Amino acid sequence: MRNTFRLFLPLLLLALLVAACGGTATNGAQNQPDMGLGIDETPMVEEPGLGEPLTGNEDLEPGVAEPMPPPAEPGVGEPMTGTEDMDTGMAGEVEVNIADFNYDPQDLTVQVGDTVTWTNNDDVAHTVTAGTPDSPTGEFDSGELQPGDTFSYTFDQAGTFDYFCTLHPDMTASVTVEEATQ
Repeated sequence: MRNTFRLFLPLLLLALLVAACGGTATNGAQNQPDMGLGIDETPMVEEPGLGEPLTGNEDLEPGVAEPMPPPAEPGVGEPMTGTEDMDTGMAGEVEVNIADFNYDPQDLTVQVGDTVTWTNNDDVAHTVTAGTPDSPTGEFDSGELQPGDTFSYTFDQAGTFDYFCTLHPDMTASVTVEEATQ
């Protein structure tokens, strides 16, 4: 009797488990009510070729755009590695952080046509004024920049441009502007 019970108990547990699961292998969503969520209970049918990568030799359906031709120039459309010669015809944008009564970076080098944007991340107002405390040049002047304010200036000629804060004359820095390289 004891051996029969040992054999019968696992079969009984297996039968209960199958009965609790519904007894068939189905998609769990089909056993759930629709609850108004728009669940489509239609079984999915795989189409030949679905999910396979395109080779470019496939016939296109009417109304579908033609595949793109290969790049006309070598390197166009390819990821950059960081070793390419950059097109210097485009102007750059450089940021200067104003914090703790300092301009960061304090000495900056850019190219003609680049735009520098200063952002006041300090707790007090500052200015970005061209020249030195003893001799402002008037080339550019942000006026008072409250915390969070920004000021941008595009450098259109080569040279070294000193600047300072009129409210805190010990705050000085410079921008060196070089001719764009070809």
